[in-house]
Amino acid sequence: MVVEIMMVTTIIQVLLSYNTKINARFNGVYRLLWCVLMHQYFFIIMKAENKIQQEIVKYFRSNYYGRGLCFSVPNERSGGYMAMKDLLQTGLLSGVSDLVIVLNNKVLFVEVKNEIGKQSDKQKRFEQGVQKLGHEYHLVRNLKEFKNILV
Repeated sequence: MVVEIMMVTTIIQVLLSYNTKINARFNGVYRLLWCVLMHQYFFIIMKAENKIQQEIVKYFRSNYYGRGLCFSVPNERSGGYMAMKDLLQTGLLSGVSDLVIVLNNKVLFVEVKNEIGKQSDKQKRFEQGVQKLGHEYHLVRNLKEFKNILV
C-alpha cells in the first residue's frame, strides 16, 4: 500500500509541476488529493509512541531479566476534579518519563517519542530536575537508540 501511495503521489507531483498547463480547478483537486495521500502515508510510516515503548519493554524484560527493572509510571489521567485531586495528592506528576530503568549502579529515566514527537514543557522541567539530581535522562525514538543507552 505504501508503494501504491508513493506512486500516486509522484504522479500528482508531476501533474502539479505543470501548473500552467492544468486548469486551476483541477489543480486544486490534485492538491487536495496529494494532501490526503500524504496524510495517509504519514500515518502508515509513523510508528506510535506506545508501540515503540512496548518494543523497548519487551526487549529489556527479555534480555535483562534478573539484572534490572523496567517499568512505566502512569503520569497522566483524565477525570473529574475530585479524581484529579486525589491523584495529585497521591503523587501524580505530569511530565514524568515514560519508563524508569533500574540497573545495579544507576537509574535511567527514558522518554519515548516517535520520529517527530517533541517534549512538553513539563517533560523538559522533569528532565532538568532528574539531571540536576545526577541521574540520566534519555529521549529515545526507537529500540536501537534505547539499546545504545544501555551499553
